[in-house]
Amino acid sequence: MADDSFEQRLQRHRSVDAHTQELLKGEDAGEPLESETAPSGEQARKVYPLRISNGILDHYPRMGEAIWLFLWLVDKTTDEISEGGKRVGIVLGGRSVPDHEIAEKFNCSRKTIRRWRSLLVRESYIEIERRGAGHSFKVMNTKKWRRNAIGTAIRALQANAAAVTK
Repeated sequence: MADDSFEQRLQRHRSVDAHTQELLKGEDAGEPLESETAPSGEQARKVYPLRISNGILDHYPRMGEAIWLFLWLVDKTTDEISEGGKRVGIVLGGRSVPDHEIAEKFNCSRKTIRRWRSLLVRESYIEIERRGAGHSFKVMNTKKWRRNAIGTAIRALQANAAAVTK
């Protein structure tokens, strides 16, 4: 793995495992980007846009390099629920994800994943539950799914309309 090129490591990171594909069956994950192609010699796969607000950039001072784990968790969010009036993303249907599985995706050590995970928990970006050999993850205040983006856009338009009519 150490001899892999950056593109090979990135491709491995972006690949969707069989369990995630099963969880996403029947979900409206959006249309794949036609312009994205796999590097030569690799199996072609569909690439979907990851809905992230540019507001995430304001969180980098608190997240640091753990932003990569956070983005991976957002990408792997398969459902959203409401807890305390906020949207919470359920990662991979709530299944337990061992550190070594995530470390392989990033081509880094399990210690790095533990450090990133601890930071994200401490800063309240995620919640975890220990399960067997891994953890189940919840992403706090997630906004991945389109229905939330539409609701936010409608509220913004309503607020703007109210301000204009005053």
